Amino acid sequence: MGIDLTKYFTDELTSEEKQEMLSEINKKEELRDEFLRNQNMVSLLDWILLEGDKELAQRKLTEFMRNLERKNT
Repeated sequence: MGIDLTKYFTDELTSEEKQEMLSEINKKEELRDEFLRNQNMVSLLDWILLEGDKELAQRKLTEFMRNLERKNT
């Protein structure tokens, strides 16, 4: 399975795919660090969102994650 953090954080993976990804993340320190940075960002976004803005925030998060993925490629 290729690691796609964007799909993880935008909830586009099945439970099995998530388990496989987390297993792979636990094996690779660099990937784990990237995952934790992204997880922290998502947590901060969730914390500051106002009710009713969640759809917009989800779209913006997806856009941000895809841009970040392209930048890292």
